[in-house]
Amino acid sequence: MWISTTLIAILLHANVANGNSCPVEPILEKLTSLDSLLVGIEERLARMESSSQCSRVATCVAPPVVANMRSDKRYEVEYPGTTTYKCDKGYISNGEPGVIKCQKNGEWSRLFLVCTGVSCGVPPEVYGMKHDVTEPVSFPGTVTYSCEPGFHENENNLLSPSGQGISRCLENATWTHVEKECIVDECGDPPKFPGMVLLGSYHRNVRFTENLYYQCDGGFPSSGEYGVLTCQEGGIFSDMNLICTN
Repeated sequence: MWISTTLIAILLHANVANGNSCPVEPILEKLTSLDSLLVGIEERLARMESSSQCSRVATCVAPPVVANMRSDKRYEVEYPGTTTYKCDKGYISNGEPGVIKCQKNGEWSRLFLVCTGVSCGVPPEVYGMKHDVTEPVSFPGTVTYSCEPGFHENENNLLSPSGQGISRCLENATWTHVEKECIVDECGDPPKFPGMVLLGSYHRNVRFTENLYYQCDGGFPSSGEYGVLTCQEGGIFSDMNLICTN
C-alpha cells in the first residue's frame, strides 16, 4: 500500500510538473502487479509524457478585435485565463459582462457585451436649411444640410471644406456646428407700375415670401380692390394681378 501510494504521488507530481492535463488513472489501471509497479517507472513516465492521450495546457490566440470596444490583453492567454473588454469612448454598454475565458479547446468563450454609440437625437433645425433625417442619430453619425427653398448658398461656403453643411454626432452626445450658411433670396426694391401706388412702407430688397400691396392711383378704375406682389423663390416677383386703366 505504501509503495502504491508513493508511486501515485510520483505520477501525479510528474504529470503536473510536465504541464500535462490528462489523468493518470488509465495508466495505473494497466499496472496489475507489484513487480510491474517497481519496474521501468521512468520508462513509463517517459511514454506517458509523449503519449497522444496527454496534451499540453491549451493556449488561446490574442483576444479578437471587436468593433467599438477594447481588450485589456493583446497577447496569447493560457487556459483558464480571461480577458476583459470595455466600450470605447462615445459608446455605451448593453449591460452584459465583457469577460471572455480561454477554454480547454484553445478557443475563446462567447462575448455577450455589445457597445453602441451614444445618441445625439434628431439633428437640430437650422435657419434657412433642411435635412432628410427623421430618426435619432448615434455617434459617430453625420447629417448633411442643404438650403431650404427660397434660400441660396453663401458663395464663401464653396471655398471652404468646412462649409459643406455637415454636422457630426460627437462622443459627448452633442452636434457640431454647421459651418454652411444659407442666405434668404431677395427680389430687390419694390417695382413701380403706371397708375398704381404702393400701400404702406417697405424696406429695400424685398425678401422671399414677403408681399407688396398696390392700389390704383386717383381716379383710375381697377380690376380689383388691390394688387399683391410676392417675392418668390429665386428672387423673382410674382405677376401683378391688378390692372389700372385711364
